[in-house]
Amino acid sequence: MTTRDVVVLMPEFVARPGLGPQLRERLQLLARLSRDEDGCLEYTLLEDPTDPCRFSLYERWADAGALADHDTTSYVREFVASFDQLLDEPLRVRRLRRADGRGAAPAPGCISS
Repeated sequence: MTTRDVVVLMPEFVARPGLGPQLRERLQLLARLSRDEDGCLEYTLLEDPTDPCRFSLYERWADAGALADHDTTSYVREFVASFDQLLDEPLRVRRLRRADGRGAAPAPGCISS
């Protein structure tokens, strides 16, 4: 693994009004399960201190293959299936790289779900 192979993502979630605690619970479970996967370097749940319905994940994967494997797990598929029920806005996913140029090259186009 080189730093150019590492994939960094920051998905952003906005829960429907009143569903912030339920979304937090599901994201906490997702984070716990994901951290145990091969190729997961970091999987951190973040919350907006001023809005109980806004959450982000900070994900670092060893390479695109590790992320692809993650996306096919049953718990990720089940979580994605709950989006219509839980989310007030479409999921936004930002792909990031280190600002010093040592991180993964950006993928062309936009990533969204």
